[in-house]
Amino acid sequence: MHDLTFPIGPQHPGVKEPVFFKIYLDGDIISDLKFGGGYVHRGMEKLMENQEVLKAAHTAEKICGICSYAHSACITYAAESILKINTSTSVKMTRMVIAELERIHSHLLWMGFLFHDIGYETLFMYFWRERSKIVDLFEELTGQRIHHAINFIGTTKINISKKNNVMQILDELNEKLLAYKKEVLSNEVITSRFNKKGVITKDLAEKYCIVGPTARASGIDFDVRSTGYEGYDLIKFKPVTGSKGDVSERLRIRIDEIFESINIIKQALALIKEPVEKDKSTYIKRGEGYARIEAPRGELFYYVSVKRNEILRVKVKTPTFNNFPVLKPLIVGSELGDLPVIVASIDPCIGCMERVMIVKDSKQKIMSKHDFMEMCGYEHKH
Repeated sequence: MHDLTFPIGPQHPGVKEPVFFKIYLDGDIISDLKFGGGYVHRGMEKLMENQEVLKAAHTAEKICGICSYAHSACITYAAESILKINTSTSVKMTRMVIAELERIHSHLLWMGFLFHDIGYETLFMYFWRERSKIVDLFEELTGQRIHHAINFIGTTKINISKKNNVMQILDELNEKLLAYKKEVLSNEVITSRFNKKGVITKDLAEKYCIVGPTARASGIDFDVRSTGYEGYDLIKFKPVTGSKGDVSERLRIRIDEIFESINIIKQALALIKEPVEKDKSTYIKRGEGYARIEAPRGELFYYVSVKRNEILRVKVKTPTFNNFPVLKPLIVGSELGDLPVIVASIDPCIGCMERVMIVKDSKQKIMSKHDFMEMCGYEHKH
């Protein structure tokens, strides 16, 4: 028996992403909920079809404004796998520096939003101040603050030299983050909102195939970087894991991942011994390739089919596609006031997730978007 039905979204100050939650309340406890989506579907996979590979890589960046480079890199790696291109160490390390800076940027932005959700505006401003320095560094290194467009097939358009003040900024961040970590993990106001909230057990994480920092906070010891793709086999690093699986643990994991990213960047810079190669004209006659990388939110996968150097088909699986379904068992049974923190704690990106085009069932009948969403358990609001 529900006392009240409470709508949240798709535009709501407590939920930063455009998604709809229909909450069923029993007093102050959430007894059930339904999701509604489809508000930011842009047909990105279809948009990339018939584009040249390089243009498709730039289009892929527009899927997300926070992990834009991850999308560009992953589709580039997939295209390079068709030609069996093995890039130079300098190219690998240059790409790695940008990828890890993006991870730092993403985690800092997420932390700011998380503290904003509990009304801790001071820490929100502190984390976003540090995030702004990373964005400034992007502008210095790539010429762009958000969408960098630096990848070519087999190389990049930028050279990172010792003249860049990368490590100076990261050393300052490292020092400040140590102080922030001590504050956020010991302050009673913060711990009362995060500890034992939204607990994802290891069994639940495995059941829902959770990925990224959210999974590692629940004891899943896996990071795609540990497979050694694109030069990570030359770097010493250890995936950051935890066991509590609550909001506090997911926060700690991301803080420690920033420290690990700083260490990775330091090693990568030391391995850049010579300038990257100039762009060489490449042509993919025909082929299929795929790649997966560790984006800031978790495993990102791209499949591409190419003919005459144009994309025939591209398929993207983003981390939020794996992580979002676990929200229902997390939210049901929680207090209404904890919902914004629980949702934010898995760092969802709805723009990344909503890419489904047209689906045909066994009767060869074309399903509408609304029929498909109903089949998947979504409740769409017209």
